[in-house]
Amino acid sequence: ESLRPGNDETDTADWLEYTNADGVRFRLEQLRSSYVDGAGNSYRFHQTAPVDGYVKAADATEVFSRVMQFCASSVRIYHPTEADIAECGLDEPDTELVLAYGDDVAVIRLSQAPNGDYYAIKEGIDVIWNIADYMVTWLDVQPRTMLTSYVLAPPMADVTRLEISGYGESFVCDLSEGTASIGGREVGAGDFRRLYELACSVNSTNPVSGTPGETVAEVRFSLTDGTVRTVTLYATGESRTLAIAVDGQPTGLSIRESYAETLIAAAKAVQAGEAFSTTW
Repeated sequence: ESLRPGNDETDTADWLEYTNADGVRFRLEQLRSSYVDGAGNSYRFHQTAPVDGYVKAADATEVFSRVMQFCASSVRIYHPTEADIAECGLDEPDTELVLAYGDDVAVIRLSQAPNGDYYAIKEGIDVIWNIADYMVTWLDVQPRTMLTSYVLAPPMADVTRLEISGYGESFVCDLSEGTASIGGREVGAGDFRRLYELACSVNSTNPVSGTPGETVAEVRFSLTDGTVRTVTLYATGESRTLAIAVDGQPTGLSIRESYAETLIAAAKAVQAGEAFSTTW
């Protein structure tokens, strides 16, 4: 049966929510229009649990597809009693899958019984279903699977000041009414956009293996709502590798030190009105 309350199996849910086999709760929403960050990366999915952030389409679509393909293989019990529900482990389910389509919501409880088989019951239908184990692979999804590898930096329109520091140097870029200046000197729009995209391009899929130490570089975004977002790069004790933290919270990711060196060199060149590279 379709997960949707109705018969239209071609629709995709607006959002889904469930817990994985480890008890971690996931909530993932599809956006009606893309979110574009300061580095020009586009996102169509927003995750609010277990962490808040935007998710790359390739990762989110895989999870959505797994869930949307979830279906029963056969009926286990018609009109189950409370004892039947308990025997199948559905009185304390491993997960409660919630799928929303506008104002319609489908709720399914799923458990693995002591005999190793999976059973499910859908709210509003008085049936316990048998579920094949290959239909519940989405229960194995880990938080890291759907964490974006980008430190989501804000779009330029949301920023009033950009501060870049590292290796004993610091640069302050003020934005006002579509213009940017460093130290009172106006910067060309093209040069500033390239610098801004570089400052927003802290991305990585590499986990941190060393212990974060002293600060090597930092990027601070002052936002139009009065808040400040800070991306800090720390030494890790490993050659040419920096750990990434956002607003003081470690991301668990690392980046090559050449990124920080390129960023500082670019900021210095923009301030001096010189040519610069964003390749690191």
